[in-house]
Amino acid sequence: MLARIRPKHVAWAAIAAGALWRAADLGYGLPAAYVPDEEMVVGSVLGMAGDHTLRPPLLDYPGLYQYVVLAVYGAAFAAMKLFGAVSSASEFGVRFYEDPSLFYFLARLVSASFGVGAILLVWRIGARLFGGWAGAAAALVLALSPVHQTQSLAATPNSAMTFAGALALFAIVRLLDAERAGRARDYLLAGAAIALSVSFKYNTGLLVLSLGAAHLLRRPRAPHRRLLLALAVVPVLFLALNPYWVLDFPAYRDAFLFQSSHMKMGHPGHLHGPPVLWFAMRGLVEEGIVGAALVAGLLVSIARGAFVRFPAPARSRGDLVLLAYALPSFLAITSLPNQGLDYCVGLYPALAILAGRAIASGLARIGGAPGRHAAHGARTGERRPLATFAVALLLLATALVLAGARLRDTHLPDTRTLARAWVEENLPDGASIGIDGLVYNPQLLRRDRFEGNAPGSAFLDPAILDRARERLAGRPTYRIVPMGDVYEEPRWPDATPPDVRARYSSEPWVRQMFRRRPLGIDELLSRGAQYFFLSSYSLRGALYSRWYPPDSPVHYLTLRDKLWHDGLLADSRVSLVRKWEPDERTRGPILALYELARAPDAGP
Repeated sequence: MLARIRPKHVAWAAIAAGALWRAADLGYGLPAAYVPDEEMVVGSVLGMAGDHTLRPPLLDYPGLYQYVVLAVYGAAFAAMKLFGAVSSASEFGVRFYEDPSLFYFLARLVSASFGVGAILLVWRIGARLFGGWAGAAAALVLALSPVHQTQSLAATPNSAMTFAGALALFAIVRLLDAERAGRARDYLLAGAAIALSVSFKYNTGLLVLSLGAAHLLRRPRAPHRRLLLALAVVPVLFLALNPYWVLDFPAYRDAFLFQSSHMKMGHPGHLHGPPVLWFAMRGLVEEGIVGAALVAGLLVSIARGAFVRFPAPARSRGDLVLLAYALPSFLAITSLPNQGLDYCVGLYPALAILAGRAIASGLARIGGAPGRHAAHGARTGERRPLATFAVALLLLATALVLAGARLRDTHLPDTRTLARAWVEENLPDGASIGIDGLVYNPQLLRRDRFEGNAPGSAFLDPAILDRARERLAGRPTYRIVPMGDVYEEPRWPDATPPDVRARYSSEPWVRQMFRRRPLGIDELLSRGAQYFFLSSYSLRGALYSRWYPPDSPVHYLTLRDKLWHDGLLADSRVSLVRKWEPDERTRGPILALYELARAPDAGP
């Protein structure tokens, strides 16, 4: 029975499990968008549709992911119009303001499809480089990764970037094949795949190092002009896929410099440990056995690569090609102060393949197969199959238990959803409520949701808007009061040392952060706020996470938020109405709703 199990059976099971896990959570939170950046991305796509332009309003990322989602929205509109569900683009667009679930679901479906595609590619790359069992193990690692699963469900470019990065690795490793690759078109395909990945998000730019490594390690050698041709394709295709990098270069440049500054400076709540080492610490917490496999695979491959003699033997070339991208990218990302596993997700295909090789090699040793079969897995476990499959089953069961627990958690009620239901039942219609960060708080139906320059509003017909208002009549709506404003110039807390101000005052992200001004009680009252929410997600840096050191500007940003929070709650005009906390039956942030009371002699 065990002898009949083949690597492809395990790989397809991993792909199916990964697809089911990702599909099971596509509706998380809807119609609310609780995933950071989703609202910005979807709003930007609708903005392009409404303004009839291909210039994305959101320039934090390259535009390709937004173009893909825009095309999916166009296809959905065409299908709905064909079957009579909508009669015009305006009727289709107004659905976002009534119930945005369809738009978030479609964008998430795009990301989930890319996520499943990445699992398939990881299997094929691992099998090509290290054998069938290594490829199957790599597919399992990526399929059961909680971080990759989470990013595969978000309407953001991360999953698309990861898929395209895996596609680039697939094209690059083909260059090592002496019989089937090495032609000019193979190099062109590799360069095009790298450009595709970077066109989704910039993080995978160092894939060019893997391309260079594959070219140098290839036997027989290919002419250097083919490598130069592939490298030339990358910027040309990138600009073709993101034309506004040329047409509106200053705006894209400024957005790129802002994001670079953000990564260099850090972010409140994003300090998890020492540089580089935090990945292992955080990976074990968030990823469990998958995180351990990713770290172990990287370390084992580094150890193997350190003892390779050149010219490298065929069995070592795969390690070196993957490490040429994974190691410098890993060190660059994990050395930055802005720490988060989601920033590393573009590395996951390479890390999963290295982990798959380490797992296959380990199982081969347990199973007693000869060393040369450890990589290719032709007879892994041939001598002691029960021992091999017992260990494999233990590893798989552990990963499945952790994945199942995470899946259970994603289907628990969110505290933000519970808070919204309570507000709609207990607070008067039209009440003014202060909110600090929409994604971190209950997403209430805004009274002004059809007004102003909302995303995509240019194509909304007034008559259709009126009908939408009629359909929403009777549902409670609220006036949302933002709990922040902006200064003309950045203002630092008084406790900030002069040398810190001087050193970082020119950083774009720092300047923007210190231009933001949280509102005090008097200002909230003057703007009509009757209540306000505080969320542990928006205040996690100040209240719940490790602080950055005093030589970092983020330390003083966190200090400002802490002083603001303490000042709000110390005011006698503030009283707690209700609090929601996650427990074994709920998930989400800690939320607290407060009521504001005017002084007896205060005016209206």
